[in-house]
Parts: sequence; C-alpha cells; structure tokens
Amino acid sequence: MNSLTVTWAAGDDERSGFIVKLENGAEHNVDSDTMTWTFNTLQSGTKYTVIVATKSGDQRSEPLTASFYTSKFM
Repeated sequence: MNSLTVTWAAGDDERSGFIVKLENGAEHNVDSDTMTWTFNTLQSGTKYTVIVATKSGDQRSEPLTASFYTSKFM
C-alpha cells in the first residue's frame, strides 16, 4: 500500500481550517490546528498533485500545489 503524507505550515493570519485534496479528487476539510493529511491506497509509480488552501469562513486562499511520485517498489 502506498501512501503520501503532506505537512504544511500556516501563517499567523486568522483561519477556520484547510482544504486538502489530490488533483481531480475529493476535498478533505482539515481543522485549523492540524497541518497534516495522509492519502492512502495510492497507485505505485504514479504522479500525484496535492492542493492545499486555507479557509477563513466562506473564503479560500489561493491554493498551493506540489507534485509527488509514489515509489515503484513496495
């Protein structure tokens, strides 16, 4: 089983939480004190793009993206 754990740091601005998702995937709401998320059951040797945005009420920040490859070996 391949997994990808994403950890981020947040500034001191007011926020109500975060949105984290894989490109073309479902959004996951993360509370404002948690700055990590693990995606499980990913395909080996596959490129994934992770998107993280800050929520403040109904507004969202400009999303940050990063791409990663899962290992080809298990």
